[in-house]
Amino acid sequence: MSFQKIKDLDGDGFRQAVIDERETALVCFVSDWSAPCREMERVILKVAARFYGTVAFYAVDVDNAPLVAAEYAVASIPTLVFFARGEERDRMVGVRKCEDLEKMIQRYL
Repeated sequence: MSFQKIKDLDGDGFRQAVIDERETALVCFVSDWSAPCREMERVILKVAARFYGTVAFYAVDVDNAPLVAAEYAVASIPTLVFFARGEERDRMVGVRKCEDLEKMIQRYL
């Protein structure tokens, strides 16, 4: 997805960036053709700006990385998965408000 402050990951980069580096990260499972994903872009960019330097933000296109999406049981998009120290801690599915996403992240910081 063309998120400006969010790094795109493919299947190979996902494990290295999120799991092996064990960083605090929000991974957005999305697709360019999805209207709900495009709607969430503004929300995610706003939250990424607020947590810049504290939380890494990544986008995984489910069409380009289907194995990663399957490994994390992504059945609907957008699915936002929060990782801390390389492990999944929380997730949200569908279009959400900025405040919802911020609260989820703040619980783990």
